Amino acid sequence: MHISSTVIALALLRNDGPTSGSLTSQVTSNVAGLTAVEGVSAITTLQKQSSDTYDELDDPEFRMILALGDRRSEAMSELLSGEVGLFDAEIVQTMGGKVHFQQRSDTWLEFEGSFVPAYEAAMGMTAPQRDANFPARSDAMAYAYHFGKALFETINRVVNAKLEIEANSDTMLDASGQLYGITRGGRLFGSWDAMEAADAHGTSAIVGDMLYMERNAASLANLFSFVSASVTKPAYEFAFTGFSISHGTLGKIMDVAADGSITLYGADGKAYDVADYSARNINGGIPELRNDLIRRADRSPINA
Repeated sequence: MHISSTVIALALLRNDGPTSGSLTSQVTSNVAGLTAVEGVSAITTLQKQSSDTYDELDDPEFRMILALGDRRSEAMSELLSGEVGLFDAEIVQTMGGKVHFQQRSDTWLEFEGSFVPAYEAAMGMTAPQRDANFPARSDAMAYAYHFGKALFETINRVVNAKLEIEANSDTMLDASGQLYGITRGGRLFGSWDAMEAADAHGTSAIVGDMLYMERNAASLANLFSFVSASVTKPAYEFAFTGFSISHGTLGKIMDVAADGSITLYGADGKAYDVADYSARNINGGIPELRNDLIRRADRSPINA
């Protein structure tokens, strides 16, 4: 059984696990605002350093849960950096992603990988760029396809929200003309008040799309030679012209056109459309792409 870091953190913060009020107070003050990866690590470290002694902390089963949470936190950090294989057997087992994927998908679809997104959430931000040390080009292509496709989908929804916002400007925009759910400095869902305001004014879905758009862009910037701000800033003006993904040592990776069509590149720099890339099994292909093509075929009408 795989127990997520989120479950452990929530159990500790609710004080329904082997903790006390004083320890819970320390946890709350120390992990507030941290990402899920950082939070569970901070909780575990805090417990190890606590001067208080609790018999429950010596329970072998509880220590096993902490060890699982710690290893999952490490695995998430490794996946976030792109420096571990998406289909590494130990990583797949630790993350439990394959089991989750099989439970929510048709049995004939392939496991697509456990992808950990970046956590940045400011509007139009410029995320620090880095070219990840991918174990293989196939991993780079899988990461690019996953986050690149997701980025286009979220950008498309943000751009298409223009008409809805214009039609409901009297309820969706505050006195300053800002969309409810966006705080000072362009933070998306940057406070509880902002989340409540978005919910009350019907902007939660739109701001949520903006949030995931920024995270998808930041995820690509964290892995490739990709400038996130050049893509997300125009989206807030309800425009999109496409983007390209490349890597410092692996070269051209992927292009996404304004209409969402994707071009993938082989190690030799040759361009392929998604169907040809998958059919030729370039660099072993991309499981998520193969699944998408199967889903697309399933949705196509059968000609009599």
